[in-house]
Amino acid sequence: MFALEFPIGLDFSEPKKAGSLLKFNTWVETMTRTAADATTHYQGQFGSTDPSVKVAAAARLAQLSFRAASLLARAEVPTDIRGHEYADEATAAYCGTLAEKAEPLLALGTQALEACQKHAPTAPAGWWADLCKKP
Repeated sequence: MFALEFPIGLDFSEPKKAGSLLKFNTWVETMTRTAADATTHYQGQFGSTDPSVKVAAAARLAQLSFRAASLLARAEVPTDIRGHEYADEATAAYCGTLAEKAEPLLALGTQALEACQKHAPTAPAGWWADLCKKP
């Protein structure tokens, strides 16, 4: 998940639309599959009796969710939108749509942080300590 980057150079105007759609859809499928696999893996670790395994799993789930949201929030605006006659409005609509997609990911990250904070006091110190601190 941490190696994924949002595709750049997208342009949904003709004749580049088909290539950009393929690039974008492939990225969405890869991100979705990677996130699902990682989530399944880390959620499975909550069954452990070792508190450090639980807190590490919660911390990783938070990191994964926040990373996915960050990819959407920092996505490059496609060329055709930037060059549109109404570029400001088109950019705002594009960014608004991506923000809507990022919101549930942020909520999942927040839930994972709460779980991390819940399990942290019973676990020995580890790499997750700073991430799991209560604000």
